[in-house]
Amino acid sequence: MVPSINSQATQAALLEMADSMLVQFLPDRDPELRAKKPENLFDGAVFSALLQVLDDEYNPSRFQQSLAASSTESDVSQGRRRNFHIIHMGLKDFARRSCAKIEPLIDQVDFQQLGREPTKGGIFDVLVLFVSAACFRDDDNEKYINLVMHLETKLQQGIFQVLKEVDAKLGQVTEAADGDLESSHGAEDDELAHEAALVQLQYEADEAKRQAIGLKLRLDRLQDNHDELLRKHEELQEENQQLRKQIESEEKTRLELVAQKAEALTDENQELRSKNEDLSKKANMADNLRKKLESMKAIEAEFKALQNERVDAARLMEQLESATMRIETLKREAEAYATKMQGYEIDIANFNNQKTMYTTENAELRLRLEDLQARSQIDEAVVRELQEKVMMLDPSGTSPSTPRGTAPTTLEDELNESSNAYSMRNLELQRLQAENAVLKSSIGTETEKEGLVQAIQACYEMAPDTEWLMSNYYRDEAYSNLRTQVLAEQNHARHLERQLASVKEQLADKERALLEARGDFNAVSKTTQDALADLKRTDGMLAVSLRAELEAERKKYKSLRDEFEAQRSQLLTAFIEKDQLRREAEAANREMQRAADGQTVNTDSAKQSEKMEKLRTRYKQLQQQYEQSELKNRELERTLKAVRAGSEAGAQKAQTDQIIKNLQRENAMIATAWYDLTSRLQSNHVVLQRRHDAPKSWLNKQRQMVNATPRK
Repeated sequence: MVPSINSQATQAALLEMADSMLVQFLPDRDPELRAKKPENLFDGAVFSALLQVLDDEYNPSRFQQSLAASSTESDVSQGRRRNFHIIHMGLKDFARRSCAKIEPLIDQVDFQQLGREPTKGGIFDVLVLFVSAACFRDDDNEKYINLVMHLETKLQQGIFQVLKEVDAKLGQVTEAADGDLESSHGAEDDELAHEAALVQLQYEADEAKRQAIGLKLRLDRLQDNHDELLRKHEELQEENQQLRKQIESEEKTRLELVAQKAEALTDENQELRSKNEDLSKKANMADNLRKKLESMKAIEAEFKALQNERVDAARLMEQLESATMRIETLKREAEAYATKMQGYEIDIANFNNQKTMYTTENAELRLRLEDLQARSQIDEAVVRELQEKVMMLDPSGTSPSTPRGTAPTTLEDELNESSNAYSMRNLELQRLQAENAVLKSSIGTETEKEGLVQAIQACYEMAPDTEWLMSNYYRDEAYSNLRTQVLAEQNHARHLERQLASVKEQLADKERALLEARGDFNAVSKTTQDALADLKRTDGMLAVSLRAELEAERKKYKSLRDEFEAQRSQLLTAFIEKDQLRREAEAANREMQRAADGQTVNTDSAKQSEKMEKLRTRYKQLQQQYEQSELKNRELERTLKAVRAGSEAGAQKAQTDQIIKNLQRENAMIATAWYDLTSRLQSNHVVLQRRHDAPKSWLNKQRQMVNATPRK
């Protein structure tokens, strides 16, 4: 029709124009109805839509019926010819009413040939007619021209080139029609030719009437056939409707069965998917747990080391308890020895006092004995003088009578009487010596001492306000009481210090408990691995703290044990020295007894007294050392109590050990599950290797190994 129709740019412009008209002016169309390529226009649906856009009076229902009927017909060309015939009639009707300018161009397009065999050239000729009708119509062509103006520049040029060529084509057709009209006016002058033409026309009219009658008969027959065909068509439609219902019911039944099977398969697929997901999760979990097991080997080794340390600590605790019991026993023995030593010191002081008293009494007795001896010598001299005088005066004189009988009358009798008086003095002296010996033998007994203490206490109670002149013994006892009070105050201060240390240890235990509680609290909100790491870190910190305390207690125990050994050796030395002192005291007492009896006294007694004083000084030093040892023993007792008080930390550690045991048991179960899953995967892998449809890729192999079940 136009020369530029064969250009690809022109064809693309025509297709874009048609598609833009559909999109812009027919928005409620079928979304699949587009003019993107020539093949989309072969059925005529796009041309019907364009007629609907151009002509408001166009009714597309007839075309829709024809299009629906052509979809069921076996001969596609017949339905296509009918469709293009409808398009041809509609386009001519629109051109006669709104765009008479393009009627000559419509007659030049062979729509019947397009219906039989559509070509791209014919399709684009029809598109040229529609674009020309839109742009050359007598009314309201501005919107189509504006639509062209909104296209791309290349597309606009293609459309304008087509419109120019169509306008030129229409001018040529108009000039040819005018030339034919002028030639017809020149022939009217010939009347004969006119009459001949009338005769010919009359003949043609008769022939036309005859043909019209035949055509009318043929039309009647065709109408009858058409009615018969309509009746058959209705019957066929009813039969088709019944068949359709039957087919729909059968199809519905079949689809219901298929739907049921699909639901069952969907459920089975969902179950298989869930199983697949569970197995995948288990596989991942097993892999993670295997990695955790590998990472927990170090924890297990550390746990074994902690168990060994715990066994060592238990062994050390047993040793500490045995040492504590031994220390308690030694402490009781030391207390007993201290009591005995104090009694011995008191006895030594008493012995010194008694020695002084006995020495004084012995000196008095010696003076008295010397006085008595002097008096006895004087009396003997007087008696001798008297006897001499009597003998000189009256040798035969007798002595006065006695109550028993006659008195002696001779000097011999008087001498006998004087000898009797002298024997009485001897008897008195012997009696006094015997009493002195009895006193010496009875002094220092417990009964005597208790009696003396009771007597002194009674004196104090009778005269509490009287100032008594006390001996050194009682002054020493007062000093001993003051020293006892000082020691009691010192012990109270040490007790307070021990309480303070115990409170500090309890505070450390509470801090460890708080640290463990914080570790448990942090482990609750974390994953298993993080929680295990937190528990491990907390247990490590607690173990370090307890290990430090244990090392400190070990050092204290070692130092106390060394000091205890030294003190024990000193105590044994003191016992030996005490035994020597006792022997020396017994020797001194024997010397005092000999001195009291008037026997010779050893000159070494003064040296022994000095030695006794040195031994007393040594005893005081040993007593101070013993007090220091007792203080350290008390500190050791406090340490033992603190260790026993730390049993709460031991209970917490036992709980931690229980948690670790549970984790080990869980790890063992996980390892068993991992080996079971591995064996299943290996068996599935063997089965897959025997199948012909085994997957090729690694991922599909892994999925198949997890999901697939062996074929029977």
